[in-house]
Parts: sequence; structure tokens; C-alpha cells
Amino acid sequence: MTFIASIADHAPAVQADTEVFRVDQAFQEAPESRALAVCVDSRVVGVIERDSVAKAMLGGFSNSAVGALMLSDPLIVDACCSAEDVCRDLLADRELRRDAYVVT
Repeated sequence: MTFIASIADHAPAVQADTEVFRVDQAFQEAPESRALAVCVDSRVVGVIERDSVAKAMLGGFSNSAVGALMLSDPLIVDACCSAEDVCRDLLADRELRRDAYVVT
């Protein structure tokens, strides 16, 4: 059985009050990642996608807090879940269709 943790990107999480330009730097250090978890302390509260950060940088919002741009209520998956179960759940429920998820 393949666990979701073994195939997920391992990328740093960022705090919700982190400036957009610092999150852009984090994406540069993790070029394979399309999204990063956004936390308040150690609790995941959202996901920020690479494209949203790029648009914010181009729009002059580099000093804004990333929490204002994040997608709230992310799908959070336990690292011990099988990849097969996660895929089945994602495909079975259309409301869960998301491009990014957080593995804890």
C-alpha cells in the first residue's frame, strides 16, 4: 500500500502573517510545489497557490499578508492515509475537487 505522505510534495508551511514576497521566496526554494500550507501557529488554516503569489507580486501587493490571499478551509489529509483512499474520496465527492491539499 502506498501512503499519501510518500508521494506528496514536501514543502515548507508559512504563517498567515508572512508577507507575500517572503512566500514568493519560499516557492523559489521549492520549485516543484504548486501550493504551500498556511498556518496560524501550528494549525493549518489555508493554502496559498503559486499563481496567487505571482499575481500579487505583479499587482504590487508584495508586502501584504499571505493570509489575505489564501484559500481557506483546505482539504487536510492524514499522512497515514493510503493514496488510493484519498484519490477515491476526491473523485467520489465533487465538492472536494481541489488542486491542492495539505498532508499532516
